[in-house]
Amino acid sequence: MLNQQHWNDDTQLDLETKKYLQHKFRQIGVDCDIYDSVCDDKGIDLILNNHIYVDIKRRRFPVERYNDILIEIYANWESKTPGWAVDDTRVTHVYLYVFDNKIIMFNRELIHAIGVSQLKNIGSDGKPIMNHNRFRRCFQGDYSTINYHHPLTKIIDQRISINQLISTN
Repeated sequence: MLNQQHWNDDTQLDLETKKYLQHKFRQIGVDCDIYDSVCDDKGIDLILNNHIYVDIKRRRFPVERYNDILIEIYANWESKTPGWAVDDTRVTHVYLYVFDNKIIMFNRELIHAIGVSQLKNIGSDGKPIMNHNRFRRCFQGDYSTINYHHPLTKIIDQRISINQLISTN
């Protein structure tokens, strides 16, 4: 799996993750190109077979630690900027959740539907109305993000395999 070494910054970790995934996809005969941070704003980290856009979500621990996936509802709460999960301008086809010991892939439609369904659970003050223990407001200096931690057990049967992805696209 991925190198367990602690990186000095997220950029180095992201590049290592992308290179690792590119190698794994190419091993099974899937063309894989790495995209830079300019495309990341559109939800593109990798492009498979020249037309499938992949957004990587890296979590730096084993999946069993929290047994959930993180879904960003607001990228900037103060300006009400939508998070990647609810942003309709993103062109992502699939989200690839990369844990230290497992990689799990979900269609964008599923993650988007979960994110949109949770918007109503955030009050005008940025505090959760329901599911209090599943929301986290993360302060990033002069702004904050709001994330929803969705239990993996509720959607694990909806994950997709690379074979499913390639055959349907």
